[in-house]
Amino acid sequence: MTTVAYTAIDRLRDVLRDMGEQTRADRGDAFRVRGICHDGDAPDTVSVRRVGGKVAIHCHKCGGDDEFLTVIGWTVADLYDEPLKGRQDRAAMPPCPRPAPAPPKPAKGRVKAKRPLRGEVAAYPYCDENGALLYEVVRIELPGQDKEFRQLNADGYFGVEGVRRVLYRLPEVLATAQAGGTILVVEGEKDADNLARIGTCATTAAGGAKAEWLPEYTQALKGASDVVVVADNDEPGKERALRVTAALVSAGIPARAVLPAVDAPKADVTDHLAAGYGFDDLTPLMATVGRYPQFGDEPLDRLPESFWNATSQLRQIRQMAHARRAAPDAVLHASLARLGALAAPSVRVDSEIKRPATIGWYCGLYGPSGAGKGTAEDCAEELMPFPGFVADDLAVVDPSTGQGIIDAYLAFETDPDDEDGKRKIKVQKKTRGYITATEGAILNEMAQMKAGGTLNAVLCKAWMSERQGTSNATTELKRELHKGAYVASMSLGVQEEPAARLLEAGNIGLPQRLAWAHATLGPDTPMQRPPTTGEVTVTGPDGRDVPVTHWVASLRGLDIKIPPQAVEEVDGLTLDIARGRGAEYPLDTHEPLWLLKAAALLALLHGYTKVTDEQWELAKVMWQVSRRVRDGVQEAAERRQEAKAAALRAEAVRTAVEAQTATFEALNGVHPLVVSVAKRVGRWLANRPGEHEMRKVRDGAKPSSAENRRYRESGAENSLWSAALGYAVDERWVVALNDGATLAAGAVAPPA
Repeated sequence: MTTVAYTAIDRLRDVLRDMGEQTRADRGDAFRVRGICHDGDAPDTVSVRRVGGKVAIHCHKCGGDDEFLTVIGWTVADLYDEPLKGRQDRAAMPPCPRPAPAPPKPAKGRVKAKRPLRGEVAAYPYCDENGALLYEVVRIELPGQDKEFRQLNADGYFGVEGVRRVLYRLPEVLATAQAGGTILVVEGEKDADNLARIGTCATTAAGGAKAEWLPEYTQALKGASDVVVVADNDEPGKERALRVTAALVSAGIPARAVLPAVDAPKADVTDHLAAGYGFDDLTPLMATVGRYPQFGDEPLDRLPESFWNATSQLRQIRQMAHARRAAPDAVLHASLARLGALAAPSVRVDSEIKRPATIGWYCGLYGPSGAGKGTAEDCAEELMPFPGFVADDLAVVDPSTGQGIIDAYLAFETDPDDEDGKRKIKVQKKTRGYITATEGAILNEMAQMKAGGTLNAVLCKAWMSERQGTSNATTELKRELHKGAYVASMSLGVQEEPAARLLEAGNIGLPQRLAWAHATLGPDTPMQRPPTTGEVTVTGPDGRDVPVTHWVASLRGLDIKIPPQAVEEVDGLTLDIARGRGAEYPLDTHEPLWLLKAAALLALLHGYTKVTDEQWELAKVMWQVSRRVRDGVQEAAERRQEAKAAALRAEAVRTAVEAQTATFEALNGVHPLVVSVAKRVGRWLANRPGEHEMRKVRDGAKPSSAENRRYRESGAENSLWSAALGYAVDERWVVALNDGATLAAGAVAPPA
């Protein structure tokens, strides 16, 4: 019977298993394990292998081989199969005793930190509002390595799983916020401490630039008069500052993002202070659209990161779009169109200037065939499914004709004025409508509409819930929708050519009503697809979450008010348009009502019955982005038109040249290109006395590729160069010597 020796690697494997650690890629004489030397999360950071009767251990993260031994309670001697002293034949010795099991751990896999940690230079305590320690962040600096941070629980073990997360210096932060003071949010604990030393309240959150900004952090800052988010001068730092600023602004906290005045890579606020700069020298990080930041590197024709991070509902819509590989902007607008279709006609937005308006929403999802318009619509349907209880009141319409849209709201019933009870008439039975067309001939039909076209007229009136129909017809043919008695939303997939023609015919009215969005995927599309989210919900009066579509569909008799500042802005826009801006910018004539509808829908999306300042600002961002998409479509159309015009001009020039060539040949018996090249050869030789090889002359005066092409297109079959050379010799501009091997200037100079 063969006896298998109990080696050091076997002992180590058992010790690790007793500690609750799992080995990976275990081949007997080698395996991998978690980096318990630095409380790592990756399951295979440390490699272990048996080499020549000894175990070799290496951590690929921190190189902490000695710390690994300290954690498991071993010394270097324990790494050998046999004792270091008095080694004997292993078969004659009893197996090495297994070490005693490690003491019980408070939780599986947790490791006690041995303080100070190797390379520890500072420890930053995170305390609750009463000053009780919750956890620490330890700063590690080792020669030749990047700085590192490790988080320790208050009980001294690595890791803070399950521990309440708070802002750094929380008691001071809460006191300053409650007093209405200014608070700086920085990226690191060292920065916060340096600011505190000069009397400034500053805080941060553990985890660095990529750590999640939690709602609890935002809550702790409520009451502050000004929150200044200071970014480190690198991309992760800037992105974090924008993300935090958007979260604070959406919660109603005045916030702005700034950069250090030190223009050096990765410069932080500590560098700013060391350079002698003060608080007033911090420079704005971002350009802004309204109160919402828009980072300079983001495309201007897509909704910015700060918009999506403003609320949980917007984040959910973008996550769902990313999960379905759809464009978030297109999914948002299609979702708002579905939400607007569910709002009863008595749910209106009130500007206090004109009569309250219904909130039906029209969106144009722009992109080439197969770009994802249908995918965006399907994604919006998952987020905003129509409730079953509105089926009898909701018309889902394919817009083939204007009359067909009207008929979708109507149904036959017996005419009450008919004594025989046999005559049928159409009356309105439905009040809500959703019009959708993602592809098909309807796009071309819309693009070719005239101002008086039936389909266009119906769609334009439906956006404003104006009266529709043929009230002057006979009783049997009468079709009528009363003003304000119905609502219509539309999600329209628009391809490039029809979109361009639609905008060229801007006077028909439909383009002004559309919210334009790219249906193609943008640069923010993640490589790793996130999970799907399900439908959007809001919190009901009883505190329970309900689908937002159910809540909106149940609303009746609601006038959605806008903030006083928004009333002033709408009034100003209305006056500008009335005073002539509408003639200068005809596609912007419906901006006031567009903004009102967008703001009202955003309010309903978030469970509000009136528009907040933040929702009004978000609506303004949507308008600006929609305009940029629309302007991009126009610019593309103009470029196409210019290219077509250039092609036509080139064809006209070519035709004229051909006609001129034919005339010249008829009068002179030779092609003008032959004469032109012949003159060039004569002048080249006249400027260079003596004989020259044919090759050299050809290199200096040969026809261009364009000349050769034009000569061939004229129908010539011989070589342009040969024809030109023969003509130059005949005209005595050139003399051929040595059987044409060399050339020289002739007795006659070529004419000008």
